[in-house]
Amino acid sequence: MKAVSIVLIFITLLTMGSISTVAQKDSPVGEAERAEALVHVAEKAYTRIESLVKELTANETLMGNVKAMGLSGAFNANLSLCSQAKDLIELAKAKLQAGNHTDAVNLALQAMGILHKAFKAFNLIFEQAGVKRVEPTKAQGLLVAANRTLERIESMKGTMDADSVKDLLAQAKALLENVEELVREDKVDEAARSLANANRLTAQAFSTLRSKAEERMPWRAERFIEGFGQIHGEIANKISKAGLNASEFLSGLGLKDFDRLKQDLIGRVKGAKPEDLKRMMNELKDIGGFLHAIRSQITSLPLVKVRVKDILNNPTAWIHKTVVIVGKYCQTPPEGLPGPTGSPPKDWPSWIIMDETGWIHVVMKGRMLTPFLKPAYEEKVTVVGVVEGGVEAPYIVAKAVLSPPIKPMVSQPVKGILNVSVEKSEAADGYVLKVTVINKGNDTVIFPNGVLGITVWRMVNGVWRPFYTPISIQVLTELKPGESKTVTLRLKHPPKGVYKVTASSWLKAGQPVMAEAVFTIP
Repeated sequence: MKAVSIVLIFITLLTMGSISTVAQKDSPVGEAERAEALVHVAEKAYTRIESLVKELTANETLMGNVKAMGLSGAFNANLSLCSQAKDLIELAKAKLQAGNHTDAVNLALQAMGILHKAFKAFNLIFEQAGVKRVEPTKAQGLLVAANRTLERIESMKGTMDADSVKDLLAQAKALLENVEELVREDKVDEAARSLANANRLTAQAFSTLRSKAEERMPWRAERFIEGFGQIHGEIANKISKAGLNASEFLSGLGLKDFDRLKQDLIGRVKGAKPEDLKRMMNELKDIGGFLHAIRSQITSLPLVKVRVKDILNNPTAWIHKTVVIVGKYCQTPPEGLPGPTGSPPKDWPSWIIMDETGWIHVVMKGRMLTPFLKPAYEEKVTVVGVVEGGVEAPYIVAKAVLSPPIKPMVSQPVKGILNVSVEKSEAADGYVLKVTVINKGNDTVIFPNGVLGITVWRMVNGVWRPFYTPISIQVLTELKPGESKTVTLRLKHPPKGVYKVTASSWLKAGQPVMAEAVFTIP
């Protein structure tokens, strides 16, 4: 029992001495104060270990068990570690007196790390010698919180600017390493103070990292956007090498006037507030994901421009090959032109593309690069697809169907076709809007992008002014009669007031369609 008592005193005094000193420095004024506090912590920790080790070695029962278990070598090795820590502490004190606070902090932290390692090893030796650990019975939440803070520290170490806060993180970690043993001794107050100090240092480090990241964010965003141009160029080059009209092809992918879009994005980045840049970065990542997907599929396809007659004359030579055909959209076989004698699969919708040499079925099977918007009769289309079927009935499985974008022909918007509703919910950094658009009409409605042409407006002095427009690649999106789609937006700390959401679109005949919903914040 005497050995147990001595070990418990050893644990208690070591951890109390380390924590209480820093706890008295709840709000360090600067580097000098932090350095002085840490050197003092290290010095007191060593003093207690030194005195307690002397007391432990005087306990014949305990040391007899250590020797009998073959642990004397490990015990002596830990004494050597303590000696190393003492030398570091003396050097830290000298640096402190010389005004070299950075070196003093680093040396003190090294000493505390060694003492912590020695303490763990001593504890293990005594357990193996027959001393049972006392399991914690209180404040389990402190242990959970300490582990979470340690995880947070490790994650911050992997950031770009981690070197600028390495001292703060090291100090916080040194404090957290004592929390578990304090809890084991039911020293809840000391453990809580240690955790609070560690959390303060961690929060200070996080604030520094966040500030540096915000300073670099415009540069990151512009680099991100410049990368779009490189990807766009690779796509255009691949298309041109296949003998296709790159401008027409890219227009069908929603990538026409890309340079103008890129400059517009850069302009928005330069004029954005730091809090808005975070949201813009998420939107830019969505655009990047779209472009990467297009590049991956386009550049991996062996694009070969052919005429329909080429396939009809020798179907076997083209089976399973990717081809590009430029022609006109049809629903029924045109008169006077050759075509296949068989029919395409009945399990998938199909239509016909014709050129001056013949016609062939196009089957809409599987995932496509872009949404399929049904063209007008005999409208010019470009089909990218894989030739399938047999000699009698070859057909093309479409990978992409590109047609010129349909634009509004009249200026007066049609109302009553769309219904727009807004569901708002409060978030930590502002509000989340779920905007649902329903097509109540009898005709398909076409939107200029994947976010349904949405703009958020704010009432300012009786006038509606644009407040937020989500960034989106200009890929045409359609809603058929009765269909709906929901777009989620995030407004970061919007001012209180009256707002509205508008959704802009048009019918295939060219008439623009507009709908809106008014809401208030909060």
